[in-house]
Amino acid sequence: MNLDIELITGDINQVGNLDFLLLGHKNPLREKICRETNSTFQNIDSESGWFPHHYELLANPSYKWKRVAAIKFRSNGKLNETQFSRISSALTTALKQSNVKFIGILPPTWRNPNYCALGVIYSLWLIGYASANFTKSFYPYITSDIIRQVYPNPTNVKFKIVSYTGIEHFEEVLQNDCTIMWDFLKTICKKQQNNPFKFSYKQLRNIPIIFNITKTSFM
Repeated sequence: MNLDIELITGDINQVGNLDFLLLGHKNPLREKICRETNSTFQNIDSESGWFPHHYELLANPSYKWKRVAAIKFRSNGKLNETQFSRISSALTTALKQSNVKFIGILPPTWRNPNYCALGVIYSLWLIGYASANFTKSFYPYITSDIIRQVYPNPTNVKFKIVSYTGIEHFEEVLQNDCTIMWDFLKTICKKQQNNPFKFSYKQLRNIPIIFNITKTSFM
């Protein structure tokens, strides 16, 4: 499976229209969006069965960013998939909406940028893996349409990762076939090796997820 990712250095306001924008709940951009849309963020539950989490959402179809999600994200440096699933949960829900072509992602916090970059790339990989792995069901009455409602296909979407301070932290995670991410996954698999409901490291490696990377700078 191929995922299209655009790494953007610059201001999110220069990116243009987006179907969905993900940001951290403490981002001051939230207040600006509320003023410009005369709307407020609402607490919602994600529509993701695999990555369930609560987050806040502002929806305004006439605004330049049609749907904006604000997530809580702790950058305490403790590597765990539960923290990163806050990202994948909101993105999975966004992918279930119709006619989604462009999704913007801002670092959920400015603290610990390496940790944030790993969380974003891992979350995108996880969404791709879930979609590619669950293309067929073991049960004949569960159709591919039903599966796609649970694990949406991200291949027709461009993910725009935007950072005003630069994209080097994301480049570091992506280099050498995402070595940093795979080291993280290996650690997670070792911790969960006695859990029969979790995938092994070998199983995760069996389905390749390829990131098609482009870069843009507005600086």
